[in-house]
Amino acid sequence: MNTQKMNDELSLFWDEVKLKCDYYQKELNNLTYYVFQTPVSFNPDLMIIGYNPGGRFFGEGFLKREINWYTNWQQNNVKEENHSFNRTLCAVFGYQISDKLTNLIENAVGTNVFYFNTESEDTLNKLKIEKPEMVKEMLSFCQEKTRKLVDDIIKPKQILTIHNKTFHSIKNRRIEILSKNPKIYKSFRNNIPVYYIPNPSRRLINQFYSTDEKIKSYRLFLEKLLFVTEI
Repeated sequence: MNTQKMNDELSLFWDEVKLKCDYYQKELNNLTYYVFQTPVSFNPDLMIIGYNPGGRFFGEGFLKREINWYTNWQQNNVKEENHSFNRTLCAVFGYQISDKLTNLIENAVGTNVFYFNTESEDTLNKLKIEKPEMVKEMLSFCQEKTRKLVDDIIKPKQILTIHNKTFHSIKNRRIEILSKNPKIYKSFRNNIPVYYIPNPSRRLINQFYSTDEKIKSYRLFLEKLLFVTEI
């Protein structure tokens, strides 16, 4: 698939997503939704998939952000609510320390299983209580579309999931526990390797998984597990 064909398919994909998500948005307090956390490319060495975008933003939905995690890491005056996540993710990838992982994160395609942003997973869980049928339908729709992205449009060489629910949503084969401390799992989606590490955020309970020692451990494991296409 060339870039033009990918863009054509993404355009059709976005038409379907926007039609449904505009409807959901009216029922979900006008929360912003977006599909990609990064610029998009076909068949990247790595796709990073989270649970849902962090933050509390309102307004029109959009397909993709044109700024990348490492760009946010470089900006000291980033105002986004989830900028600590960007810094920690870059630390996990040893940005500007590990050449291999730096190359991966600079060219990775990032998305989430669910497209509506909330300031925390607790906020999303409250919406599930307030509007259970609507949220259930929205989550199911987004999950289906994210799988379509992986299978039919982006077709990454490997996937890193950064939430336990995301891992179980994306993988469709048995789980292999690669490490219990730090916690790292492996599975596949069809023939694509799918890895899991806990959400790299220093917030709340996730602080346990984001100590400096854990971050270094993740980096050492990822250097061994993930591959980069030779240029």
